Amino acid sequence: MDDLWPDELDDATVRAPVTLLREQAVLLGKKTSNLIEAEVELGSNVDGNFTYHFFIVAPTLNNYHYRLFSVEHTIALYPVLIDVGEELGKELGMPAQVQQARNYIEQAHLENVRFMQSAGLLSAPSPRHSLVAQTEEAFMNTLKAILGSKFTRRVITALRAQFNMTEQLQPA
Repeated sequence: MDDLWPDELDDATVRAPVTLLREQAVLLGKKTSNLIEAEVELGSNVDGNFTYHFFIVAPTLNNYHYRLFSVEHTIALYPVLIDVGEELGKELGMPAQVQQARNYIEQAHLENVRFMQSAGLLSAPSPRHSLVAQTEEAFMNTLKAILGSKFTRRVITALRAQFNMTEQLQPA
């Protein structure tokens, strides 16, 4: 049988976005003595794309999870779409995006949401802020800006303060 595969199948120098996210998740736990940690969870697989959510986690607060941002990419790994909330997006100067429905199910859901908003039963969602990192280097730079942002530090500080409060309330 002839082997038609090339001798080298992959480029070992390319790091997947999820690898970089998981590395940073481990480092947060080390910096905070695991009082505050981070987790990376695989999201839905839409149109063959990979989606990951980056959560700040407080294990001592009933495993409280705060989604800091999400990333999405194709099988090619790069470019990466980075999606953050309104406050963090404004701090980082990311443009606001109006989320478009990807299929008829999402379109029907959006129509239901609009009806509930018009009836005063549901408040309007905050716009998401997104940008595209074309390369691994650009992704690393954006990740550094997100993790070092004032907003991210406020989230971590708030969770630590909650932990400190629960510690003070524990009976001796």
